[in-house]
Amino acid sequence: MKLGIFGGSFNPIHNAHLAIAMRAAEAVRLDRILFIPTGVSPLKQARDLAPSRDRWAMVRAAIRGNPLFDADDVEIRRSGVSFTVDTLKELRRKSGASLHLILGADAVAQLPRWKSIDEVRKLVTFVLISRLG
Repeated sequence: MKLGIFGGSFNPIHNAHLAIAMRAAEAVRLDRILFIPTGVSPLKQARDLAPSRDRWAMVRAAIRGNPLFDADDVEIRRSGVSFTVDTLKELRRKSGASLHLILGADAVAQLPRWKSIDEVRKLVTFVLISRLG
């Protein structure tokens, strides 16, 4: 199974996020896309984000009705800062799927700042999507 992982603050989630997910699914023939709202981001100020439970509710509402999309609150449930590498390890252990990390151009620019980026590279295939329009 090819599982797309689409994480972010989703502050708020919007139509471009959904279009990016669909574009990624079509480009690499993903079986499913998992939206994962960030709990406590190491790269964004918490004061700039809506409460995590509100962002979780928005994600759930936005993806409702699309059988390709699902959501996981793994980072919201985790205490402390959420690092992608930890989330990917947990997803790999739980799903056994081939993980495909969906990233927009803005996230790609931040990769050198990510914790354990070399380990992240071993856990996923990157799916890089340029900004629509």
